[in-house]
Amino acid sequence: MKNSTAGTDWPEHVRIPRNVARTYAASEIQPTEDFSPGDYIREELRDRGWTQKELSIRMGIPLRTLVDLLTGHTGITPRQAIRLSIVFDTSPRYWMDLSRDWKAFTKRTKGKIA
Repeated sequence: MKNSTAGTDWPEHVRIPRNVARTYAASEIQPTEDFSPGDYIREELRDRGWTQKELSIRMGIPLRTLVDLLTGHTGITPRQAIRLSIVFDTSPRYWMDLSRDWKAFTKRTKGKIA
């Protein structure tokens, strides 16, 4: 079934944030590198009309932990990826890949002036 937000043949239940340009190749999502996992989470919060507190309750984590994720002070752990996937109806791999790609991007660009 065609998912109009993604422009690809993803199942309807898979939500992909609008603010991210993606290409679909070899069954992987390739995010634009200048968006952190926290940006994706904030976009989902805006789209759903949720507060950070509501999301922390839905995920079963302290608000401080969520804030650390949103600000990039901590990365996404496998357990948090599972919780995010349940709350946002995505896959844990989606969140782990975003985290991995963001870490690689920040390491590559560390010390460079944008």
